[in-house]
Amino acid sequence: MCLEDFIMEQKTIKIERVVEKQHLASIMKSGSLDVLATPQMIAWMEEAACLCLELEEGKTSVGTLMNVSHDMASPLGATIEIHTTLLKQENRKLVFEVQAFQNGKSIGKGQHERFIVDANRFFRENIRKIERNTFVERVDMAFISCIRFLYYLVHY
Repeated sequence: MCLEDFIMEQKTIKIERVVEKQHLASIMKSGSLDVLATPQMIAWMEEAACLCLELEEGKTSVGTLMNVSHDMASPLGATIEIHTTLLKQENRKLVFEVQAFQNGKSIGKGQHERFIVDANRFFRENIRKIERNTFVERVDMAFISCIRFLYYLVHY
């Protein structure tokens, strides 16, 4: 089955998380206050989006876009409820509505996009990119060394 053949049904997932010390902006270095860090809220939104998916063996999804607002601070110990709904699918692209609530009040909202990929192929292609970049860096360093050597020969 091709990745383009996957049809995901519209689904909403709700998860609850409690703001603990490691989730604070002051600890995550995304701010100086002891409130829920925006990167942590986003991570919980991504987690809920992943839970919406029922993919066959060997398939996974990767996040490609997160466009959210973080509209209200949440203190240590607060219970946060994350709601994620799969809005639409365009071939391998999945679009989610993501929301975060504390005591029924919205603290953050937005859209998130993910792509369905073959896990092994994705891993292999990224390893190749890393190897290619490493090779280019080595070639660049060798070229720079040659230029330095030539400069040395001409000037000394």
